[in-house]
Amino acid sequence: MVENVARTVLKEGIKAWIAATERLHARLAQLREEIEDVVVEARYDYEHPAESTPVSRPARNPVADAPAATSKASGARTQRNGTGRKPRSSKVAV
Repeated sequence: MVENVARTVLKEGIKAWIAATERLHARLAQLREEIEDVVVEARYDYEHPAESTPVSRPARNPVADAPAATSKASGARTQRNGTGRKPRSSKVAV
């Protein structure tokens, strides 16, 4: 009697395990297909960069993106190694 119950419980557990692994395999296969699709799209974009860029977006000009240089720097900016303060004198005010 106990052996029969144990056998039934074991059999139901094995059935549940089989069903779970089949669902897992199906989900993994679907996920693999989705990833392969993304890889194919990325490879195409990499191999054909001119075709994958949007038409409405203008090409970037690195010269225009650079900030314009100022003709005169302030005193604090000319001193690179300090805090921008004037050095202290050794004279004592009387």
